[in-house]
Amino acid sequence: YPQEIFYKQDNFTAYYDEIKQLLVDSKLTLIGHSIQSDFYFLNYACLRYKFPVFELQGYDTQKMYKKLYNADHVESLEKIIDHLRIENDITFHRSCDDALASFYIAREMCFGKNCSMEELLDQCDDCLVLSPEAKNIKIK
Repeated sequence: YPQEIFYKQDNFTAYYDEIKQLLVDSKLTLIGHSIQSDFYFLNYACLRYKFPVFELQGYDTQKMYKKLYNADHVESLEKIIDHLRIENDITFHRSCDDALASFYIAREMCFGKNCSMEELLDQCDDCLVLSPEAKNIKIK
């Protein structure tokens, strides 16, 4: 986003309740690419604005891909999208598009492994990531 658009937006406090409602819904399973970083920055914002941190868990598509496709190392969203031949018009490193890319990757892994999402997550139970504790987050 251009900086002028970025700086015109409300800060985290305006969105906290909505974000919390989505993240703590027990009916939802969080899935993201390098999701540990997302958890860290969400909780960093919580601490910065004096909100309680989130106790989250979610599956990491980066780790899932590495495990299921025997990749030598973790890959970027772009490389995984290319490798799995997922057609898209994603602008990478834009949060809403990165979330959509993570969805596409998870869906394609289900198709490629001929399994449901639940079965995929069972196969990748070691790809479940927990959010960091508040004491492990350094506020600048």
